[in-house]
Amino acid sequence: MSIFEYDEAQHLRNVYEDGYQEGFIQGYIEEIAKATIKYKHDINRSRQEIAEYIMKKFSLYPEQAKEYLEKYWPVEEES
Repeated sequence: MSIFEYDEAQHLRNVYEDGYQEGFIQGYIEEIAKATIKYKHDINRSRQEIAEYIMKKFSLYPEQAKEYLEKYWPVEEES
């Protein structure tokens, strides 16, 4: 095959594999961040402390950390 030939099937496989790996990594980070937020909440850490921790641990932007906190912050049960 010359450098001028284009293999569309191979290109699509590469795109699929790249997307799969990226999605897998994002899902993994999200699940670990979720567990971290719940754990640190249980040991009475503040939202700010947790945000700073997950930003550092997972190389997140402040907006991403805020999204995770809003999504996974445990709802307080009223007695």
